[in-house]
Amino acid sequence: TTIFRFDRCYNSDCDHQEIFQRSIQPLLNHVFDGHNVSIFTYGATGSGKTYTMIGNESDPGLIPMAVNEIFSYTSKQHKLHKNWKYNISMSYLEVYQEKIYDLIASGNKDLNLYQNKSGKIVVGDLAESAICSFEEFCKVFMKGNNGRRVAATKLNRQSSRSHSVLLLKVEKTDNSTLERFNSKVYLIDLAGSEDNRRTGNSGERLLKESGTINSSLFVLGKVVEALNQQLARIPYRESKLTRLLQDSIGGSAHSCIITTVSASKSDYYSTYHTLQFASKSRNIINKPFAQIENIKPRHDLSETRKRRISTAEDDKNNKVCDQIAFILIISCVML
Repeated sequence: TTIFRFDRCYNSDCDHQEIFQRSIQPLLNHVFDGHNVSIFTYGATGSGKTYTMIGNESDPGLIPMAVNEIFSYTSKQHKLHKNWKYNISMSYLEVYQEKIYDLIASGNKDLNLYQNKSGKIVVGDLAESAICSFEEFCKVFMKGNNGRRVAATKLNRQSSRSHSVLLLKVEKTDNSTLERFNSKVYLIDLAGSEDNRRTGNSGERLLKESGTINSSLFVLGKVVEALNQQLARIPYRESKLTRLLQDSIGGSAHSCIITTVSASKSDYYSTYHTLQFASKSRNIINKPFAQIENIKPRHDLSETRKRRISTAEDDKNNKVCDQIAFILIISCVML
């Protein structure tokens, strides 16, 4: 008997609201202090990943609930603190056959992925839309979802053929102290691993898609294994997906993996593989730090604020671990 341990376990009777309130909402509190947050789903095809993240009208998924929570919080805080100003923007992309495509901008250009001088992973020419309300977000998000690549398989009528990454940038400026808190929220829907014998995939396109999906997830497993073994070289560069997840896995974000599995006996092997991945990921420790920018020359700052900003910079430079930031959740979905 193999025992797998998780911070929380949800069965198929739980709705998205319960999952959000217990496991996601507490994580979002870090966003308003200048920390990055990453939430993504992992599991076999047809296990409920996309439904968990997007949901439907009667049971909204974690993505719309997270964005709504951010706008609700910033609106309340702005009323309480008139000197606080919030700017929120979003980008939306998909990784399809090792190419990155913008889901917001028109065109079908393969975007370049690179590391800038400060060591951050950047997607060149990725559109960034300023959003002022949850309603504005929904319009842009729906447009992006309509552009995602899907196809029918035996296990899933709307199988995602790509990994999608929704990036929210939240900027809080405190005009009384002249400090700016910069944070990012990564909301990621991974495509599911596929066994072509079970999915019934045939034809050049479907076989190539499933091969690319499985390959990128294999590299993700290698990254997790390398981090667990504390190897000097982590193979982030072997896949576009893992480079995009570099901040989420072993990086500076507070991260949450939602593992989705089927309760069906016929899915035993894919479920076991998913649980193994999640169990290994649970041992990874991220090193989050606050990203605080002073918008006034340092010589004009008070000693208290100098110490505060210096502490944030020390945390970054010394990679101080504030907490174990990897949270694992299993959502059991009966198919």
